[in-house]
Order: sequence, then structure tokens, then C-alpha cells
Amino acid sequence: MAQTTASGGTNVVICLDNSPYSEKAIEWYISFFHRPDHHVHLVHVLEWWGDVGRMMSPQRIHELVQETDQKAEDLGKRFVQLFQSKGISSVDFHKVHGKDVWHEIIECATKVHAKLIVIGSRGQGTIRRTLMGSNSDAVVHHSHIPVVVCKINE
Repeated sequence: MAQTTASGGTNVVICLDNSPYSEKAIEWYISFFHRPDHHVHLVHVLEWWGDVGRMMSPQRIHELVQETDQKAEDLGKRFVQLFQSKGISSVDFHKVHGKDVWHEIIECATKVHAKLIVIGSRGQGTIRRTLMGSNSDAVVHHSHIPVVVCKINE
């Protein structure tokens, strides 16, 4: 049986970053998949600044964290407004912290009892994806719920 929201709808997580890939994934979701009973959870994983402690002063790290947080807030507002402009009011924005983006996406989906994750992908080749990693690949391989990857070739 599908996990539902308090109002009886199905929770869907859509991954956000400041790229055309997540924007295209959102456009696809709105155009082809959204249903009136869906509750959308937009998830943005903040940049990880934990590994730069020896390279930058604590003050600079604090400034970067604040800048990152503000950019995330702006991103969330922009996409919540996009959904609302399309008549979709059942939408929440979550900004989460963590080193591994894929892990934080799955954790958030678990917390909100999502039944689906939607994520954009750049469509990297096998070698590039192997060397650089791919959040969409990792989400697909580690998620216990269905994942839709909206692939965009460059």
C-alpha cells in the first residue's frame, strides 16, 4: 500500500540544484507525472564545506556557508513559486546538509515517506561518470523506492 500524506496524497521528492538539469526534471514532472493527490517535496543538498578547514579561515568558511544558505533559500522560493504558478500548492522545500548528496536525498525521501524520487542527470558517459561520480546513479543504486532520472544530453 502506498504511503500517503496526512491529507491522503502521495509524497514525491524532487531533487533541486541550480542547474538546467533539475529545472528540466521539474518541467518533466509537472508536464507528465504530477497528480492532484501528490505532495511534492523539493530537496536541495547544500554544498559541503567540511573538508576545507585547513585551506580557509573560519571566518571565510562561515561566509561561504551563509552565501550557500542564501542561494538555497532563493532557489527554493523560485521553484515553490513555479509550482504555485502551475496551480500546485502542495509543495514544500527542504534544504539538507551532508557530504554525500545521494545519501541526503535518500534520507530526506525516507523521512517524508516518499514513494518516488525524481532527479535530473547530465547524461555523462560511462568513463566520466566512473571517474567523477554521479548523484543520480548513486540515488538509483541505493534507493529503496522508485527513482525517475530525467536525462539531459549536452
